[in-house]
Amino acid sequence: MKKIFLIIIFFVSSLFSINLKEEIQSRKIPIYTIKNAQYISLKSLLKIINTDNWAKIEDRIFIFADDTSIKFRIDDTNVIFGGKKFEIKNPPKEIEGEILLPIEDFSQIFSGFEIVSKKGIKEEKEVKEIKSGSKKFIILIDPGHGGHDAGAIGNYGLKEKDVNLDVALRLEKYLNKQLSNYPNIEIFLTRKDDVFISLEDRVKM
Repeated sequence: MKKIFLIIIFFVSSLFSINLKEEIQSRKIPIYTIKNAQYISLKSLLKIINTDNWAKIEDRIFIFADDTSIKFRIDDTNVIFGGKKFEIKNPPKEIEGEILLPIEDFSQIFSGFEIVSKKGIKEEKEVKEIKSGSKKFIILIDPGHGGHDAGAIGNYGLKEKDVNLDVALRLEKYLNKQLSNYPNIEIFLTRKDDVFISLEDRVKM
C-alpha cells in the first residue's frame, strides 16, 4: 500500500509591531491623495500585515490578522483595532470599488499596537493513504439563520447570519479544492444566500 506524508502544522504565537510608513516606502506602495490627505489601498495594507482574511458587508470592513481584528466603516471616523476604539481624522473611502485607508491615521494606530502572529512549525508524519473507493460521503454545511432570522447583531450592525454565510462559502470553496481528488465526497450547503430555512427542512436535507 502506498504511503503519504501528513504535514501537521503547530502554531506558535509571537508579537510584532508595524511601522506603516516605513513599510509603504520600502515596498514602494502607491499613494493616493484625497483632500490633502494621503491614502493607500486596503489591498496594500493586507499585504503589509500579511493576511487575506477580511470581509466587506455593506459599508463595514472587517480585517483579521491572526488574533487581531480591525473593524471600520466607509466614511466613518471610528476604528476598532484589537478591541480598542480609535477616532481618526480622515475616514476610509471607497472610490470606484477600491477601498482606501488614511496613512497618517492608520500609522498612529499601528504604532501603538502589536499584532499577534502565529508562525507555523511543520512536522511530517507517515500515514497510510486514504483510498477514494466507491462509497459515497456527504459533507453538509449549515450556516444557520438567514432571512428574517438575523441571529446575534454586533455593535457595528454585523449580523450573525451574514458572518455564518461568509464562513460557510469560504469553507465550501476550501473543501472543494482540498478534496478535488475524491469524487465520492460531495459537499452541500443548506443555503447559499440570505434565505430562511426551517429546522425541519434542514433535517430533511
